[in-house]
Amino acid sequence: CQHRSLPVDRPILVHDRPNTVSCWRYVHGMTNEITDHYSFGGLRTRIENGLAMLDGDPTVELLGPVDEFHVGGRPATAHFVEQLDLDAGSHVLDIGSGLGGTARFMAASAGVTVTGVDLTEEYVQVATWLTKLVGLSNSVQFIHASAAELPVPEQAFDAASMVHVGMNIPDKAAVFTDIGRQLTPG
Repeated sequence: CQHRSLPVDRPILVHDRPNTVSCWRYVHGMTNEITDHYSFGGLRTRIENGLAMLDGDPTVELLGPVDEFHVGGRPATAHFVEQLDLDAGSHVLDIGSGLGGTARFMAASAGVTVTGVDLTEEYVQVATWLTKLVGLSNSVQFIHASAAELPVPEQAFDAASMVHVGMNIPDKAAVFTDIGRQLTPG
């Protein structure tokens, strides 16, 4: 598995795959370790119990402290989305979407549609449920998959995001190359 840079209109690393099986074996070997680390069961029940203490229905804003458990939380997400300068109607790919906080915030604040991808099935299930609770199911969807094998069409997205996920990706160059293929040119 070697990496090289190609001259293109934006920086993208290309992953040479002379033997795809050997290159991806390490990524797949990490899958169980990563999902075991992040899955603990009963997450939805715990969130339901917390939501029961709220006055009123959950909103994207109210969920921020719960579903954006990355460094900087919602303020960091808001700054990140502002820097993306997304046009309303854009389609964004959110890699490592977790409980979906970043995806929902992007949809609600920028008027975009978002497809979130996460390796942890429990997170995808809870993210889908929370998205339905706040009425964003038409704008945000979640897929249970590995960033190393994105089950999405090429050139289907206008932008991609990845917040505090890189630490779990052993072959970052290959994943970023795959993400690059999912983005529309330009």
